[in-house]
Amino acid sequence: MRTMLLAHLRCPLDGGPLELQAAPAELDRGWVETGTLVNPRTGATYPIRAGMAYLYVDDERWQPLAREAAGWVQYHQDHQMYDQAGSDIDFQTPYFPHDPWITVARNFDIAREIIQPQPGMWVLDVGAGRGWASKHLALAGCNVVAVDITADDQVGLGRAQAIMQQAGTCFDPIIADNENLPLKTARSI
Repeated sequence: MRTMLLAHLRCPLDGGPLELQAAPAELDRGWVETGTLVNPRTGATYPIRAGMAYLYVDDERWQPLAREAAGWVQYHQDHQMYDQAGSDIDFQTPYFPHDPWITVARNFDIAREIIQPQPGMWVLDVGAGRGWASKHLALAGCNVVAVDITADDQVGLGRAQAIMQQAGTCFDPIIADNENLPLKTARSI
């Protein structure tokens, strides 16, 4: 997680500001691989692991999402699509010359024409999956926050680290509830 994102994050429990606890070397670098986000008012804590902030409340609202995330992993395992080692499909996505990616690529290009990504623009990629769209927007110079419920290394945002490294870019992966985004809103500014 980039340290510059902290100003935009809010506690998913009460919407309060968060403080970052991490090793000084990581703070100096501007990227936190391992740390903790803390709500100073409530004491609620949220881990940062492998550069991903886990910003959700593990309650009755999160449980169906956790089951859905596990279901995506199981689906990929059941269909022999799970192991990404040695595969460069994620690095080419959406520009992979097979269905359904041909149509996805065309739609993504239309979306980029509409968005007109500019350097410094903030973009929220909700339901980011592995983060392939986030990668392309980050390559255009955007500050991208990729949000998804699946953290898995192969089929979720855990794959984002490999995608960012291969592309030589950076964006912020967050595991969170898309209906309870842990972000500052226009109302809270």
